[in-house]
Parts: sequence; structure tokens; C-alpha cells
Amino acid sequence: MKFCYPSATKVGNKQNQYILNHLDFNMECGKAIGLIGLNGTGKTTFARVISGLEKIKEGKIWAEKDKELNRKDLMDMSYFVFQASDYQLFSESVLDEMLLGISSKDKKENTQKAKSILNVLGLDKYIDKHPFALSRGEKQRLTIACGMMKRAKVFIYDEPTSGCDKDSMLSVAKLIEEQLKNGTTVLVISHDFEFLANTVSNLWVMGDGKIEKVLNMSESNKFLILDKMRGGRELDR
Repeated sequence: MKFCYPSATKVGNKQNQYILNHLDFNMECGKAIGLIGLNGTGKTTFARVISGLEKIKEGKIWAEKDKELNRKDLMDMSYFVFQASDYQLFSESVLDEMLLGISSKDKKENTQKAKSILNVLGLDKYIDKHPFALSRGEKQRLTIACGMMKRAKVFIYDEPTSGCDKDSMLSVAKLIEEQLKNGTTVLVISHDFEFLANTVSNLWVMGDGKIEKVLNMSESNKFLILDKMRGGRELDR
């Protein structure tokens, strides 16, 4: 697929500057994939496109080889956990946030479901609190809880451990492990090698708007992956 932002219009004889260019990918259900690459290689743009937040310029996305997904399909099946959770919180209480956008039909059942999810994520004691009164890690867990409430099949995390201590990092890794057990597909954009090593089974390396390499997170590959994340060239040989 291809993608460029509207501001990247044709100037004179110059072609559009595609952020994503001839990008092919295959996501396996119930697996966690890490996405790495230098700044400006299109990682977040790619995540925004596959979550329906941006419209593909050219190309198609398919599910199970026979169903073409439109932008609404992508938005319905995926959930993007932003690096800054504040941009995803809009309600006056944690419970209201969980029920935002959920049909008012079966309100009692939905409220019970919301409370159950909050309990699993250790947020049940904050049910009446304003989301902005929560800590950074609690806000992040709340946005994840909202995605679980939505029954998202694909979770996309953008730098989930930014500003986190080791305990918080391991907590997010454990949460993703539980999501995988439930068949959720997870994509993690991160510069945190330790987190990726504890979380993903495969790694996509982005460069020049496309996925240049697909690696499994095996012990034999970990040195090469760490070298690449530090700006080394071993993977390019």
C-alpha cells in the first residue's frame, strides 16, 4: 500500500512524497509483533493507517484473504493506544469513559462488563474518579480497558513504556501476554529492546516507508536486533 499526507502535494515535476511506499505486510491472529526503525521511517503513520485513523492513498488491506477491509472496518476491529493517553480520555469519570460510545441498550450488562474489566486491570477502585486524576500508568491502563470494552481484535501500542519504570514495563508486558491468550493481535511500536524481548515473537524493521526485514525474536537474532535499534549496521550486511 501507499500513503502520503494531503500537505505532501505534487509540486512542479516532483511526485508526492509517500510516507508509506509499496508496503506489504501480513499479521497473524493472536501474535505480538514489534515495529522498529529510525524516526521518520513511517512507523506511527503505518499504525494510524491500519487502525483506520488515516485513509490509504493506494492499495488494499484484506482479512483472511477474502474480505477487503475499508476504513470503517479497520476502525471497528482495532484500537490504537497512544503514547500520550490524555488525548484519548474525554469523560468525567472512569466508568463513563468505559461506556463512552457503547450502546445504551443493555446498560446494566455493559456497566457490569466495564466493572469486570476495570477489576482485571486494577482500576476498579477508581471507578468514580476523573480520568485526569489518575497516574500516567493508570491512564494508559484505562485506555487499554476501553479497547477491551470495545472488543478490539487488534491492539496497537505506540511506545507503551515511554516514561515507565521497570515494574510498570513488566506490568504492560504481562497485560499483552493476557491479550494474546485471548486471541488478540498486538502491534508494538517501541525503542525499548528489553520490553520487546519480553513481549513480541516477531519484529518488523521499517525503513524508507516499507517493512525491510521480518525477524523472529530468537536468541540468535537478539544481538542483531539490539545493534539495529542502537543505529548499527549488522542487520544490513
